[in-house]
Amino acid sequence: MNAKKTSLVFLTRKTVGGIKSHILDLTRSLDKEKYDITVVGPLDNDFVARLKKSETNYICVEIADKLNPLKDIVSIARITRILKNIKPDLLHIHGNKSAFVGRWAARFAKVKRVIVTVHNFLTYQQKRSLLSELAFLEERRLSKSTSVITTVSNKLKTNLITKEGIDESKIAVVHNGIDVSRFQYEKNGTRKIYGIDDKDFLALNIARMVEFKGQKYLIEATQKISDNIQNFKLIIMGSGPLEAKLKRYAKNIGVDEKIVFLPSNDDTNKFYTAADCFILPSVNEPFGLVLLEAMAHKLPIIAAKSGGVVDVLDEKSAILVKPESSTQLANAIEALAKEKKMSDRISNNAHRLLQEKFTLDKMVKETEKIYSHLMVSN
Repeated sequence: MNAKKTSLVFLTRKTVGGIKSHILDLTRSLDKEKYDITVVGPLDNDFVARLKKSETNYICVEIADKLNPLKDIVSIARITRILKNIKPDLLHIHGNKSAFVGRWAARFAKVKRVIVTVHNFLTYQQKRSLLSELAFLEERRLSKSTSVITTVSNKLKTNLITKEGIDESKIAVVHNGIDVSRFQYEKNGTRKIYGIDDKDFLALNIARMVEFKGQKYLIEATQKISDNIQNFKLIIMGSGPLEAKLKRYAKNIGVDEKIVFLPSNDDTNKFYTAADCFILPSVNEPFGLVLLEAMAHKLPIIAAKSGGVVDVLDEKSAILVKPESSTQLANAIEALAKEKKMSDRISNNAHRLLQEKFTLDKMVKETEKIYSHLMVSN
């Protein structure tokens, strides 16, 4: 007689990058003989198509990006109805805003086992207001009834303890992980499409265009190295509220011809393959899943030493620079362009580190340990 499957629901709002990849990797990798998985999330055609490919149930519910009492009440009501219908053994919520509405719904639906994965800094990314202050107070209260809070980096864990007042015993760190075998490394003519010559030294940045991602300092660095490396080119890939402002800034300081701005693209593999190095200038990075992808491609990495970056990289596996320092970024780019041996050394070290600490298999096993513990203890 087959054992009863564990009913598992993932909840997320519309997002790009790390959260989306994290959920897709879990739904693909968890044993379907053991788990009956449903994803409750936004209307995102690519996301839905990938979930269907992994034979994962999907229910559409929109969750507002920012605090919005009217929309949030509607979302809570809809999620509550879904949870009452499914009666999940486990509810795994991803992202701060999803956690806010999702835990209210879980309370109304009487879901006992609730896991929240924190992927980003909450206090760092939102301006304080009366509404947000009330939300922070409620966040602390909701955390008491949350079974487990996982974070993708130690810095996020520390932030929850010191800034949000969350009980340390509630928090577990589960680093992101990726499947190295899914990446391809063949050159595919991407440079030619965007007018970049094979002789150009091409740097790549993939990130949302928001303040804490620090692209402003990367644009400034481009200006500072223009006289030393004549053939330097930069691709900045992403979207966000600062997109127009960053493009104007690049033009105003005279480096727009050296920079190719591209919209977010789920097929990033070809851009990693085309690049000579990867740069993440974040002022306060929660983790940086793109770092793992760059490590998989054996790209030498330059990163601002901030947030969760130090969970992933050290001085032997990357060039780490001071946050908000365009001068240090420029110097690091010049060093990589000139010193091939150093470039090879740090990229090889990073690739080994990836295979030791940040595999998809490791991430899935650590997540399953949490699920199993909750199923036994509750």
